[in-house]
Amino acid sequence: MFTPPKLLEWDANVCYICAKTSGPSGLPLYFWGTPQGVYACWIVPDWAIGHQGTLHQALVASLVDDAMGHAIYHHAHIATMTAELTVQPCRPILYGTPITVQGWVDRHRSRLFLAQAQIVAANGDILVKASGKFVPAPASRQPSAD
Repeated sequence: MFTPPKLLEWDANVCYICAKTSGPSGLPLYFWGTPQGVYACWIVPDWAIGHQGTLHQALVASLVDDAMGHAIYHHAHIATMTAELTVQPCRPILYGTPITVQGWVDRHRSRLFLAQAQIVAANGDILVKASGKFVPAPASRQPSAD
């Protein structure tokens, strides 16, 4: 049976990457949840390009980090903090490129979540691979229940 994707958001979200109110200095990126994980679609704007003519690597890291965090929240309903992030660029991401950022949970043991993410071009090419380790955020930083 087909389950439509669910938009993942919460009112108190102040994230630079995914908050509804990111405004002109943020993206915002909208993540959708599926049984396999999460995804977000984006077209790389000119302001996101670094001095090498490709998507700035700080934004690349932010995109995959946020995808993994959303995947964990979608999977376990808990907000987390990044303990370790590994990003492997595979191909350059150029201005105007439509991309899909995907994230999913690999494993969860005790207080440690292991997740993966990738950035994929419209033609299916994998542009970036990433993995991360995440720990639960303090109770005061957990989103309120829906």
